[in-house]
Amino acid sequence: MMAHLTRALLVTAALFCAQASVAAELPPKGPLPDPKPVTDEAKTPENAATPLPVEKPAQDKPDATPADATSGATPEKKSGEQTKQAAPDRPGETAPEAEKNTEPDKSEDAESSAAIIPPTPADDAACRAELQALGTRFATAKPIDDGEGCGIAAPITVTEILPGITLAPEGVMGCHAARALARWTKETVIPTASLAGETATVTSIEQASAYVCKRRNGAATGKMSEHAHGNAVDIAAIVFSDGKRLEMKPREEDGTMEGALQRSLTAAACLHFSTVLSPGSDATHETHLHLDTLERQGGFRYCR
Repeated sequence: MMAHLTRALLVTAALFCAQASVAAELPPKGPLPDPKPVTDEAKTPENAATPLPVEKPAQDKPDATPADATSGATPEKKSGEQTKQAAPDRPGETAPEAEKNTEPDKSEDAESSAAIIPPTPADDAACRAELQALGTRFATAKPIDDGEGCGIAAPITVTEILPGITLAPEGVMGCHAARALARWTKETVIPTASLAGETATVTSIEQASAYVCKRRNGAATGKMSEHAHGNAVDIAAIVFSDGKRLEMKPREEDGTMEGALQRSLTAAACLHFSTVLSPGSDATHETHLHLDTLERQGGFRYCR
């Protein structure tokens, strides 16, 4: 019994000595992990001021101007804005087609200085054939060339607009002007006068001017009138078989049947002529109705 107890004590003492030896060999602390690399942020001193957030760049505003911009600075082009092409400043250079002013001329009497262009033989023959069919009495005249852009390449002298309706006095003009005058008389003057209650028939149309070499509005300088090309005729009055005369004069405020008749005739004239200037439309058209056949771009008509 004693032997067994002694043996147990010896084993216990041996185990205690072995544990003490292992403990003596262990380090006081376990191994530490490798340190992480130091970043710029880690270098910031603890007592450094907290940095302010960076302000985002301002969005472009269409009308915003930098506070420090100088008067000579060129503003930045807006998004989607088209750059307007500047007008040329070199001699002989023309502006881009899109910027050309295509609005028709609206000068005092809307007449121009178109060059004398002779009609083609076929066109002139067709026009004269239609005049004969309408019953217009006319005679072929010699070509006119009065210089300064005045003249008619193929003039005619009209004595009777329609059968029984004279042109007084007779007038020299181009065929196109005579044809428009005959159509207006037949399709507008005669039926409109009947609608206005005129029981007498139209016997004469008095003209104040057909072909005449002059400038617009009789001015000393400027463009030549359409009268100088045989394209115009001025109507002074319409005469009826009972002796009554419808004189062309300003009638915008005329509430009579005569006023209504004249306004109707002048308005419908724009269907036959490309230029219609009613009496009173300007200072030079107080006592007559100006009609001409000037051809404009796009078929534009000027009537007032």
